[in-house]
Amino acid sequence: MSFERPSKRLDAIAAATADAVSEKPTQRASVSSVPSLPFYTFRTPTGAIESAMNTWAPEQYVPLGAPRMHYLVHRHEVDACIPPALASLGTLCGTVGLDLEWDFGLYVGRTAVMQIATATDVFVIQLSRMSTVPTCLVEMLRNPRIRKVGVAIQQDLSKLQRDFGIQATGGLELSRVASELDPECWTKRRTLISLRDLCMTYLQHDLDKGPTRISTWTRVPLTETQLAYAASDAYVSLELFHAILLHAHKHRPLSCTQIHDVLEQAMRTRVRTSSPTTRKGPMAHERAWQAWVDGRDLETIARERQIQLSTAATYVAKALSDAGIPKEQRSELFQRLRCEFSAAPVLPVTL
Repeated sequence: MSFERPSKRLDAIAAATADAVSEKPTQRASVSSVPSLPFYTFRTPTGAIESAMNTWAPEQYVPLGAPRMHYLVHRHEVDACIPPALASLGTLCGTVGLDLEWDFGLYVGRTAVMQIATATDVFVIQLSRMSTVPTCLVEMLRNPRIRKVGVAIQQDLSKLQRDFGIQATGGLELSRVASELDPECWTKRRTLISLRDLCMTYLQHDLDKGPTRISTWTRVPLTETQLAYAASDAYVSLELFHAILLHAHKHRPLSCTQIHDVLEQAMRTRVRTSSPTTRKGPMAHERAWQAWVDGRDLETIARERQIQLSTAATYVAKALSDAGIPKEQRSELFQRLRCEFSAAPVLPVTL
């Protein structure tokens, strides 16, 4: 296991946002107090897409089972599969689930894997094996009518611009959709809502954010565990979009026009990904670093702060990279960090 250098702050923020510990919902604390929820997997979807299509687009409704997962390593596979999939999304408002994976090291790697989810299919695309991004993907990313849903989606789109020079549009932040349609739950939230919190709140499932997230994504072929993780991360975003709409519709009926207006507002409004520059106390990674320097191991830090083990490791690695420590000593500290992360058990988290 290895980590990033400090000049790649946006990449670190985009990755850490997905599973960072976050504020509790203001009205629905009972969800986070549930002792155990099943882990989400694309293989057993919750049916949110199917229900939403039946509610707002019954003429397009078709029964859905588990989506098919396609692992695309070669350009010709992408060219054959993606255009027909984009022509029949089977979702509301032209939405697709979008997610990215890349290697974490002292130097953060280029995007290695892109995941795209429609109602019936999830594509795990090994970009690291392609000299350039296939044209059909570039056109999809640049098309504002295809809405790419996810948490920290703007950071993912920005990474694509940095890595490949693609000016992507149509990013739809799930945090903003939830805040617009369910303000009673998220009224005090000023930053991104984690994908895990959204999943627990609207799908009644937990997310498995273990070490797979920071595994090696450039090694081909990907493992079955990596493929399942990647496919689930993209499909859960798509299910969440439809589940949030259904939740809002139960409390206040929504027309298609009202949904369109909410989405336009959500796409115009940015949500902060981190605390403001002016702050009263140390940031989370600084607090974790201080505890680690004081002698606590990663397992203890994760337990005390009620965060995922991988989040604690990311916090400490970020602070270690920022600390300006001499190279030899830094290598020793990174070795300690790797050993603690590898040895520690996966910890339950109580939100």
